[in-house]
Amino acid sequence: MTRKQAREAPPEFFHQAAEARPRTRTIRARGGAGLLLILLAACALLAGCGGGGGGGGAPVAAVAPTPAPAPQRPQPPPDPPPPIVQRCAGVETENFGCISAAAYRERRDAIANKHRNEELFLNQWGLVIVNAHEAWADAELLRGAEAPGTGVTVGFIDTGIDPD
Repeated sequence: MTRKQAREAPPEFFHQAAEARPRTRTIRARGGAGLLLILLAACALLAGCGGGGGGGGAPVAAVAPTPAPAPQRPQPPPDPPPPIVQRCAGVETENFGCISAAAYRERRDAIANKHRNEELFLNQWGLVIVNAHEAWADAELLRGAEAPGTGVTVGFIDTGIDPD
């Protein structure tokens, strides 16, 4: 209705229109999803209002500018790298120093044959089967004559089988 129509309308029209209208306005949402959507929109609006306008709070103290950093002392030069140590290109042995792989095999075979030809070694057939003579030669070359177990005597006492 325009203003001109409202001025020319009889007063009864306004009384009828006022009675037909509800006195309070309610928001009617269809289903629970509509109401939930309205509540979420209201929360988003309130949360977006982060209070960044200032005013109305305790006065903020002025922050003093930070002092300029103190001049730094010059750093000493880095330590020189450690000297390069020449590593053994072959095999490092206890008694012979660094020897080539071929020289190591020759010496190991000579020591292994010496152990294999000992009388006590030949009496124990299991040592030959597991090549213990080669293991002893390796240990002697790598750790010297005082290889682990040198000078240790191991003894077994067998009293036989007692059937009773």
